[in-house]
Amino acid sequence: MGQEEQQPATWRMRLSSHARPYLVYSNGPHKGKYVHRVTVEIALGRRLHRWEVVHHSDGDKLNNDHSNLTVMTLAEHARLHGRQIVRPRDRVGRYAHAAAP
Repeated sequence: MGQEEQQPATWRMRLSSHARPYLVYSNGPHKGKYVHRVTVEIALGRRLHRWEVVHHSDGDKLNNDHSNLTVMTLAEHARLHGRQIVRPRDRVGRYAHAAAP
């Protein structure tokens, strides 16, 4: 047989230790890595440092579009969330929309 056809990388849902969903690659060269971190690493052209975190600007952990992701330090991220108004989240961790009056 000839060369095996390389399968495209895919992701799967995985719950992090604080029970918030993040997408994780299930195969390929990024297997086991969070999709949002790989997305930013590719855009920056470098690997992220351990002390760098990726913030989802719209609060939707499933929205891994580069325009929704911001790299910051852990301290900056903690300050950001400390100032935010706590909003309810749906069962997959996205901010719940306010009910219409």
